[in-house]
Amino acid sequence: MPTYLRRALWLSLPFNLGAALAFLLPWLPPAQMVGLPPDAPLIYRALVALFVATFGLAYGWMAMQPQIQRPMLWFSVVGKGSVFTLATVFAVLGLVPMTLIIPA
Repeated sequence: MPTYLRRALWLSLPFNLGAALAFLLPWLPPAQMVGLPPDAPLIYRALVALFVATFGLAYGWMAMQPQIQRPMLWFSVVGKGSVFTLATVFAVLGLVPMTLIIPA
């Protein structure tokens, strides 16, 4: 696995775990900075946090592997790309704050 890819995967682990925490606890300052709604129902916050944390753990798992699992990497690329695309489209439409693109 190329060194840059392993580093990117390792960097993605804490970033995603931090984002998961922000989704779960939207009243924290980082969550407020990107415009997460503090009054979202707990079930939605927990499901999104679980989804984001799962991706982060998968990135960490991939970073530890001696050989890259290409299907898993592509699954991650498509998943993260889809989240970014949705956040961008929703932000352009004015449905969410533009700052929400940052954690996406």
